[in-house]
Amino acid sequence: MMIIFLSMCLLCVNSQLVFFDDITTGNTPNPIASFDFNNDGNIDIAVGSVGDGTLSIYLGFGNGSFVFSDTQMTGGAVSSSPGKIVIGDFNNDMNPDIIVVNQGTDNFSLFLNLGSGIFALPIHFIPQTSPVGACTGDFNNDNNLDVAISNAGSNTVSIFLGNGLGSFIAPSNFPTNINTGHIECADVTNDNIIDIVVIHAGLSDTMLVLIGNGFGSFLTGNSYSTGTGPFELKIVDINFDQNMDVIVTNAGSDTFSVFIGLGSGSFDPPVDYVTQTQPLGLSIADMDGDQILDVIVVNKGSNSFSLYLGSTSGTFLTPSIHSLGILPQRVTIADVNNNGKSDVMITITSGNVISVYRNTFLFPIPQDSCPSNTDCICTLTQCVTGSVFITPTTNFIVTSNIDLLIQGNLTYTLTANTILNINDLNKNSTYILIEGTALLEGDVTINLQVIPTVAITIVIMKYQFRSNQFRNINILTAESCVTGLSVTSTYTSTSLSAIIQPPISTTCQNQNQTIIPDQNIQQNPERFSNAAIIGIAFSAIFIACVMTIILVIAMKAHRRKFTRQLKNELQQKNINNMHQDNTTRIH
Repeated sequence: MMIIFLSMCLLCVNSQLVFFDDITTGNTPNPIASFDFNNDGNIDIAVGSVGDGTLSIYLGFGNGSFVFSDTQMTGGAVSSSPGKIVIGDFNNDMNPDIIVVNQGTDNFSLFLNLGSGIFALPIHFIPQTSPVGACTGDFNNDNNLDVAISNAGSNTVSIFLGNGLGSFIAPSNFPTNINTGHIECADVTNDNIIDIVVIHAGLSDTMLVLIGNGFGSFLTGNSYSTGTGPFELKIVDINFDQNMDVIVTNAGSDTFSVFIGLGSGSFDPPVDYVTQTQPLGLSIADMDGDQILDVIVVNKGSNSFSLYLGSTSGTFLTPSIHSLGILPQRVTIADVNNNGKSDVMITITSGNVISVYRNTFLFPIPQDSCPSNTDCICTLTQCVTGSVFITPTTNFIVTSNIDLLIQGNLTYTLTANTILNINDLNKNSTYILIEGTALLEGDVTINLQVIPTVAITIVIMKYQFRSNQFRNINILTAESCVTGLSVTSTYTSTSLSAIIQPPISTTCQNQNQTIIPDQNIQQNPERFSNAAIIGIAFSAIFIACVMTIILVIAMKAHRRKFTRQLKNELQQKNINNMHQDNTTRIH
């Protein structure tokens, strides 16, 4: 057995797993599982509370927050002591059901999902003495889900074959080593048949393989020594060799053991990694977006959890240690805020809460992730990071409230007449659109399409040009309020132009619209001369119209004056004529 001691980042302040919220639970929460129970696309939580013998459901909003939905008694008594939760569709209705193992009442409870996350009253099934663990699989290849229960009191594994209707036939029991603990189901023999791995604490401290025959029966396989007090295990292919491996937490020796699988139900001697005090809960996922599995261990004795980033060789790097409330127990990992990253949820016994930690790792995007004439759907905090090759035309369709679209050591090969369409920017925010290095081979147009009521505070574009050829960057906004638009650049090119065209929308007349071009950007004299000519032409037309209006008004005024004068002269002439007529009559 090899033990690896790693230096630890204790209570890391720069951790990429950030505390978000505590969810209040029942008394003494312990087992936890996550799934989309109401089929709304958001992760929900199921948690068992040892202190009051209940199962509680919390429905997720998709933003990391949850709302309490339902609580039901498990095992039929407060003393049921739920110890394990597994999820599967046991009645073939396409809704996820829940099984809770109840050590205190020597049974397990099946909660059938009625749809929309509403569960029926539990159905209880009796294995053997003191059940502690469970796992699911189709053990007899009849396309119905079965369940295996590990029994600590009788040192057996009970196999319940499902009928596909939400019930099971009478169990078959298979012997194990003493002090039977948790189990997991997977094909560890590469024969497309589900096998079982079970751990044993106490006097034996072993891991036992039960080899499935495809008919619901199991043969006893090899047994392997673990660390002291093995508690929880997971079966995954940790080193990408197409063979399933096993990871076990050892609460007594403060380690976790990695058993590399050989593909025949056999394993290499374990490699042990030192943890903090009393490691219990275990979960495995790719936490940093490098397509390599990482390990999270909950340390009950030190009130913390540890993140071990993995490598392609199946080894793990120095862990980061994160403080928790008093007496943490179990952990589940899922994307609770729909940003494509695995978040962490841990049950805390003393505070009767579930602590939620958000994943803020910057995920890299693989090469050629945005090929020509395809859409890059941006649902993350940042849409594209890492090394990316983009060819015309690429559309970035923003489907969430992002603050950062593209960032990293980017290499953009933007050929002539490339158009980057940034669509559906949908909140008042600071957007960093592009930050990195750009290799430009021609004119580039960046179209920002923003809904009319959104005000973009600032749009920043950082780029570097590695050519002396002439370049044009056109930044066009449509139907948007722009309170500040800037273009920042560092480049080696001697000829660069930028045209910024944010028209004022009718909904933005009261906005203070300012455009702040970077002083390093060299303007294109020819383009701006044309713009000046057009401006002068419009000004001349405007002046001509005004002069015409003034002339018409003056002519009308002169005509009214002439009419009044003529009228007065005619009246005077009539008066004179009347005077002459009167004089003639007198004489």
